[in-house]
Amino acid sequence: MKFNHPSLLLTLVVSFFTLNTNAQELATDPETFADSYSRMVVSLGSVSMDSSVKNEGISDSAFGLKLGWEIKEQDFIYGFGIHSYMYDDAHSFSQQVESTWGSRSTEESDASGLALFGELGMSVARANNLDFQVLAGIELMLVSDRSIAYCSDCYSQDIDVNSGLYVLPRVALHANESFTLGVQYQHFFGGDLQSIPSAWIQFSF
Repeated sequence: MKFNHPSLLLTLVVSFFTLNTNAQELATDPETFADSYSRMVVSLGSVSMDSSVKNEGISDSAFGLKLGWEIKEQDFIYGFGIHSYMYDDAHSFSQQVESTWGSRSTEESDASGLALFGELGMSVARANNLDFQVLAGIELMLVSDRSIAYCSDCYSQDIDVNSGLYVLPRVALHANESFTLGVQYQHFFGGDLQSIPSAWIQFSF
């Protein structure tokens, strides 16, 4: 590639050295580990379940979306929130519904679950701007059913899926004082859920 404008090449070189210097400062500055924070947490992952859930008409894998709030004080971590599961349903049904304005339509059911969780843990090791953490928690399934969303009088079926105690090792990459991203592996002990490898982010407003 040939640069027709020397000033452009100079700008790129200066930018490279500036970014490199900032990256080195990030790797050595202990403040980038965010020792204390209170943040929103979002994670997305693929859920594996016991094969017995096929008796409920759903697949033994699902999509999980986890929303919560996490607080970190030095090496101690605790958090809480909700975990939503979207099942792959083989026994969906349809029903004619009527809106508030009197219009009618035929809608398909969805199979999903909603759980409440609480967890606590520790930061166990650090390397540059990486933080290695281990948490333990409990998750309680509040609702698990096959139903038509936003319909108050529609037919619904319960889906028997149970969660429980789990351990959650994870790796956190602290990008700055208000943003962290990472990967984690949630392993359940008992219940129908087995494991949830997922990617996650934390952010403060």
